[in-house]
Amino acid sequence: MIEFVSSNFVPMMFIGLLVFLLARNAVKLFIDRRTGRFGSRLNARFVISFVFATALSSSALFVLSALLVSRAVNIWFEFELSESLGQSVEVADTYYAEAEESSLFFARRIAGVLGERDLLGSGATVALQRLVSEKQTEYGLGVVEVFDARLVALATATHPEVAVVAFEAASSALIRAGLDGEERSVVEGAGPGELVRSVVPVRRGEVGEIVGVVVVNRFLPRAIG
Repeated sequence: MIEFVSSNFVPMMFIGLLVFLLARNAVKLFIDRRTGRFGSRLNARFVISFVFATALSSSALFVLSALLVSRAVNIWFEFELSESLGQSVEVADTYYAEAEESSLFFARRIAGVLGERDLLGSGATVALQRLVSEKQTEYGLGVVEVFDARLVALATATHPEVAVVAFEAASSALIRAGLDGEERSVVEGAGPGELVRSVVPVRRGEVGEIVGVVVVNRFLPRAIG
């Protein structure tokens, strides 16, 4: 922007010089006419013609300079806005990527404990619910759900103060992906924010048999949009 403004400084100086010369000649012409100096009438015609020609060229220069300055300002603001938006998008992407990774991390921790203690087996309902509730509180998650390999919901724990609570349908693509051995996260719009949903398979024994999945979700207020 500074370069554009500097390049327009020369035309503005030229216009100022022309105005000065015109004013000087006009004053001189006025004095000559008052004193009745010989040739003042002819000189007046020359001055008028010069004023007309100068006015046209000065107007053209002024319009051109104004357009250049306006264009320079617009380019500068467009550049600043584009750069600011780019940085905002980058910050938002990083924010959601970290949220997804942390959700997967918590889901892995819960799934690991469930697999080690074999809490998805029969007769462990109370212990399973207790563990899920403890981990939901410890990690500050919005919802923690556990499903077995038959898509039966075994335990659920929710955060009482989360603005948006959503439960995963047993037949959802996310749960089926977990039962297929995948770890997956998705980010979805949810009212005044975004909901990060993550699934991790629960493996039992050295063979790593998949006996169920852990689904967690975290609500992220849309505070950085």
